[in-house]
Amino acid sequence: MKKALKIILITLLSLSVLAVLSITVAIAAVKSDPQYVNFDMARLNAINYTLNVTDYYGNSVDQAVYIDNYKQVSLNSLHDYTVMAFVNTEDKRFYSHDGLDYMRIGKAVLNNLTSHSFKEGASTISQQLIKNTHLDNKKTLRRKINEILLTGELESRFTKDKILEMYLNTIYFGRNAYGIESASNVYFDKSASELTVSESAILAGMIKAPNNYAPDKNAEKCRQRRDVVLSLMKEYGTIDEQQYNEALNEEIETTSNYRLQQTYMYGVVEQATKLLNMTPVQLLNSRLTIETYYKPEIQQSVKKAVDGYTGNDNVSALISENDHSGIVAFYGTGKDIYFTKRQAGSALKPLAVYAPALNERKITVATPVVDEKTNFGGYTPKNFNDKYYGTTNVQQSVVKSLNVPAVKILNSIGIQTAEKYLHKLGMSVDEEQNLSLALGNVTGGTMPIEVIQGYSTLARQGLKSNLSFIKCIRNADTVIYSHKNENTEVFSKASSFLTTDLLKNVVRQGTAKKLSVLPYEICAKTGTVGDKEGNTNALVCGYTSKFTFNVWLSGQLDNSVTGGGIPCEIAVNMLKDAYPEKISDFAIPDCVVKADIDSKLLYEKGELKLANPLLKEKDVATYYFDAKNCPEEYSMRNLEEQVELTVTAEEGKVTIEANQQQFRYRLYKTHKTNTTTVEFEREYIDTNVTEGEYTYYAEILFNGNAIGKTRKYTVTIPHKEETHPLWEFPEFDFTKLWYLWD
Repeated sequence: MKKALKIILITLLSLSVLAVLSITVAIAAVKSDPQYVNFDMARLNAINYTLNVTDYYGNSVDQAVYIDNYKQVSLNSLHDYTVMAFVNTEDKRFYSHDGLDYMRIGKAVLNNLTSHSFKEGASTISQQLIKNTHLDNKKTLRRKINEILLTGELESRFTKDKILEMYLNTIYFGRNAYGIESASNVYFDKSASELTVSESAILAGMIKAPNNYAPDKNAEKCRQRRDVVLSLMKEYGTIDEQQYNEALNEEIETTSNYRLQQTYMYGVVEQATKLLNMTPVQLLNSRLTIETYYKPEIQQSVKKAVDGYTGNDNVSALISENDHSGIVAFYGTGKDIYFTKRQAGSALKPLAVYAPALNERKITVATPVVDEKTNFGGYTPKNFNDKYYGTTNVQQSVVKSLNVPAVKILNSIGIQTAEKYLHKLGMSVDEEQNLSLALGNVTGGTMPIEVIQGYSTLARQGLKSNLSFIKCIRNADTVIYSHKNENTEVFSKASSFLTTDLLKNVVRQGTAKKLSVLPYEICAKTGTVGDKEGNTNALVCGYTSKFTFNVWLSGQLDNSVTGGGIPCEIAVNMLKDAYPEKISDFAIPDCVVKADIDSKLLYEKGELKLANPLLKEKDVATYYFDAKNCPEEYSMRNLEEQVELTVTAEEGKVTIEANQQQFRYRLYKTHKTNTTTVEFEREYIDTNVTEGEYTYYAEILFNGNAIGKTRKYTVTIPHKEETHPLWEFPEFDFTKLWYLWD
């Protein structure tokens, strides 16, 4: 028995020594790794970033507006309930552990094993501070060991209160707010020292996922998360029952007058953190170099135009260039983040309805459609001001931004077809949609950056490449990300050009006509979203052969603020300054043809037919068509009344003359049971006739096609009479000469 016990003890001791040796070797290996991050005091007390950003020309960008709102606050200035809201939520044993919560680690390991996943973490506030200021989010053993070692050093150098203070001053709360003081200013327009119990719980709950729980984005989710935090605060004795009930009943109100500048660097950080799976603070301290498409001179024009708008609404503007799909300028003011989901209204119609239908060859730009009040199985869309235009066509439906025709076309191609194209464009349209998609109503919303990418695809002749602020990211001399023009075909060249032509008409005579003052071909579509209480979004999206642009207003807008108003005015000021010179017109691809249409027939009877050359100019409209989806039948109007044949019959010939010289004619001749044909231009003389009745009519030929026929003409070739010349005598019977002798 003693011998067995001795063996067990020796075995356990050996395993312990082996474990210690293994850990020592692992620590030594991690520390000797060139990528090992050393403890840096400067990173803990302020955002002293080491990120290097360069512009399109290779020059360093000095802008750092994305950390302009960073403010320090002392722990002593905060209410105890504010401080403890974070401790109760993030690390309830913060004041009792040495940086690592072994009980929480054990529980997380057990839960992950039973759930067959690794979703539950066990990071303490100390670990989060180290991770946020020193490391990235990679889930590797080396990084975790690096984090543990730095956490130990942090705990040995600072008191718990100091660690908590540094944590609260560096945590990211979304909306460009670093630290609790900045977050309090951004969301509640007050100092962190003035936060209520409810507001403290909101901020403590937000840091898990700022975009999901922000009070100005997802009010219901924010309230639910706040209530969870409040219950923890009550459970751990931070607040009593009365404080708990008062906080539960407190309305969640956020500031409406805080205006956050969103600069180009804001977009760079937003994109880079997603690409590299880093927090903003980690990125700023990463010592990486990010090469961008940023053009300072274009940015200056955008900023000048946006700042020229003096209203209180949130406004953003963006310009990308089509040859590389790089975003060259971006600027905005207001509290809403440009990369969150919104409704684009009618600005989505070209991407969800018209371009897909043209690409599927279900419509042409001239296809007739009846604009009238229509019930689609319980859904009855209305036009603006409840006005309807009767028989119209696709082009006029887009120019007037009519809703009923858009729904009719979506209904004809199917919602799934529209969703297919939106997914190809890179839009996160994942929830079930309905026919209101035709009006730009996306269930769950879509991000403005995705809408602009759709317009960029049209500008690039149907080839999609993800819009990017970032050209490449380098770690020293190693490229770890490079933006590539993918050139994924979403729309054909023909359907892209036809959509472009539709949107050019919106500028010429539609809701975006304020843009027509610009000295180059430009196409655009406006969008307005709201109800009787007021509008929430007003925007214009458009492009030229060189660039794509967008101006977007959001917030509690007046009903007078529409996409065709202030957004177009800002766009004009921005583009006049950024691109004052002439830009090439849109190239017409070989797969597109131009054709004249009988417009009177189109609008009176809803028939799409080619115009014949006898129609008056006012009755003819010219449109572009996909060469494989062009009408072939010509209008008969004016033909039968104005095309006449003169048929003259003479002995041995028939002369046929046409009164219109614009055509060739295919003549049909019927005699008895035989029919023959021959083609002529102005006159034809038929000498292959004998006596009897002949019927003639002609098909009218134009551009090689028969576009109609004349009436039938019947003529009679007369009987040929026998005649005798004067010198011809009757035959003489000489046998009767004897009569002379009688």
